[in-house]
Amino acid sequence: MSPTHLLTVTADRTLRVEILASLDLQSTVLSSADNPEAAATILRSASPDLVVVDARGEIEPVLALLKEPELHREAVVLVVTDGVGGNLRRLLLAGADDGVTAGNIPELAELAAARLTQRAPKRSVSLQLVPLDLGRLQLDFGAQRAFLDGVDLGLSGKELHLLYAIAEQCGTVVTRETLLTKVWAGAMTEDSKTLDVHVSRLRKKLDAVAPGASSLICCLRRAGYLLSTDVTQALAEAVA
Repeated sequence: MSPTHLLTVTADRTLRVEILASLDLQSTVLSSADNPEAAATILRSASPDLVVVDARGEIEPVLALLKEPELHREAVVLVVTDGVGGNLRRLLLAGADDGVTAGNIPELAELAAARLTQRAPKRSVSLQLVPLDLGRLQLDFGAQRAFLDGVDLGLSGKELHLLYAIAEQCGTVVTRETLLTKVWAGAMTEDSKTLDVHVSRLRKKLDAVAPGASSLICCLRRAGYLLSTDVTQALAEAVA
């Protein structure tokens, strides 16, 4: 699947050319930014469906860009790293969808196609999902919003989809296979760390609003995840 609007974020012209050469860009609008700050400005007036960010070297500006809500509401975000251990994990935790090292740019095409394809069914099914009211936790998948104690959790599309998939079966274990199928359209294998990274990020956002709220999501090793049946009671116990 080809992007309809691609935004590349890099000051390295050689890398930009390699990125463009690796992707299927038929009928694609192209935008470019030399740095994350310029990219943030573009995102406030445009809605690219694929963003490829140069995250080699200093990644703090990239981490700041990944916090932009406009980025996650619309785009698939891929990062290019220098292979330094731990950097890709930090970027995934901050909101990137996936990444490659600078020496493996040709892999971008496969990653982009898979991510863009899995996004399409997610949007079509979102219209069929009704809001969930679990007391202190409220989810509106159609509006792409989630609230804890009335505070917007600021979830990305995937984080909201993941929380919804667990919450709609509140009190029941949702298997890893089911979550990977619902949220990633089966594009990931069960041994993929992507699910665990997104759950970790989701828990951090819950704790940021209400300390201890991450305990709402229980992990059953090698089985799946479960949301507490009594959200109000679970939150009370978490801070007791």
